[in-house]
Amino acid sequence: MTCCVPNTGKDRIVKNKFVWPVLLFLVITLPDRQAEASDCEVLFDLSEEPSLMAWQTVNDNVMGGRSIGGPAFVDGTLRFQGAINTNGGGFSSIRARLQPEALTGRNALKLEIRPDARTYQVSFRTGSRYYGRPVAYRADMRSLSPGEWSETTVFFSELKPTVFGRRVRAREFDPLDARDLSLFIADGIDGEFSLSIRRISACTI
Repeated sequence: MTCCVPNTGKDRIVKNKFVWPVLLFLVITLPDRQAEASDCEVLFDLSEEPSLMAWQTVNDNVMGGRSIGGPAFVDGTLRFQGAINTNGGGFSSIRARLQPEALTGRNALKLEIRPDARTYQVSFRTGSRYYGRPVAYRADMRSLSPGEWSETTVFFSELKPTVFGRRVRAREFDPLDARDLSLFIADGIDGEFSLSIRRISACTI
């Protein structure tokens, strides 16, 4: 009759010899695996006041609207703020030029922001045109907790071609041809808005 032999101290030592190397491997490689999952390059570090110079204001007054807005440097970050007036165009935006091929090999934009409760958009322009008018490729920023700093990601596959805010049939967004980036608000609501931005990065996710 055979009987189970209890584990001896020697058995436990043998097992530990295999367990600890595995745990050590996971601890060492986990950060690298996380880095591989999201590879990003900073496009705009907005923690310094000179960063304001890269951004220009484009509001609805270009088409007779009455909204106001633009960039300001507040509490160590860029703040896009103003007030929307829907009696007219009903939008405000800030725009910055991109370096040639800045989005090469990337598939997403990651923004570190502190929003209010309103809806904001990311918008790119390329050389694409629709009946002679420049096409803007837009996507909403995902809903975040108002008043709190957090990261939001916009995938390039989410960008839709528009002209004056209306969807059009145009070619898909081409990251290699991206000319400029805009942060945009046109949510159809009158009143003040405020969006703080600390960093904008191009990512491969």
